Parts: sequence; structure tokens; C-alpha cells
Amino acid sequence: MSIKFKREQKTISKCYQVNVFFQSDCVLENIKAYTMIFGLIGLVEELYFLPEDIVDNSDTSAYIRNNGLDIFLRTKMEYEQLKDQLNKTPSLERLTLKMVDESAFEAFEPVPKNKKLIETQPIIKQITKKPIRCFCQTY
Repeated sequence: MSIKFKREQKTISKCYQVNVFFQSDCVLENIKAYTMIFGLIGLVEELYFLPEDIVDNSDTSAYIRNNGLDIFLRTKMEYEQLKDQLNKTPSLERLTLKMVDESAFEAFEPVPKNKKLIETQPIIKQITKKPIRCFCQTY
């Protein structure tokens, strides 16, 4: 008699850096950026972006137009899956996606223990160190 064990494979999270540019005739790039970020929430474990105040500051549209939207994220998605998801973004002109080492996230300060996070599944970390933060905020 033999017994076979099926070993479950653990999916390891991967770290990515994304730079996004929207079409030149696009207006309100900050709102497009917010929509894109919001669409990623259920797919990521950790998320940071620059410029930080895309919702509150309409001047960030000019920054995004000139420099693009920079996103750092941690997910279990494979490169091609993530690229396909990002390419569904309306008004997308071009994007650069690259895997980065986990050390890329060391620049981001974790939320202090005395601050409450909005709990989503998965939890998105709020960043208190400028210039980059996650858009989830405690109200």
C-alpha cells in the first residue's frame, strides 16, 4: 500500500514597480490614477504610489502627465497576469512594469502600531512618510 501526499505549493509574493502614462488628450490624470489604484486594491498585499495626494490635489495631474504615476506593489500575481490587468486601464498610453527586490519597500515607513488601518482584504498599509503613501486612510 502506498500513500501519495499532494504538497500544496505556496504562492510567494512578488514586488513590482510600475510607471504609468495616460493618453495625451486625457484630462484629470489624477482621477484616472485614483481609479487605477482603486482597481488594484483587491489584487495586492501592499501598495504605495507617487504622487501621494492624487485625490486632494488637482495639480498632481501635471506631475503625472510629465513624470507618470509610480506604483510600488506586492502581490501574488505573476508578471504577465499583472501586466494584463494593468493594460485594462482606460486611457492608458504606456506602462513600464518591472519586478523589484523587496528592499525597494524599505523606503516606506510602516504604520505605527497606535494608528488604525482601514481593514480590507488584504490589508493595504497606510504610509506616514512622505512623499509616498497608500491612499487608504483612517477617518
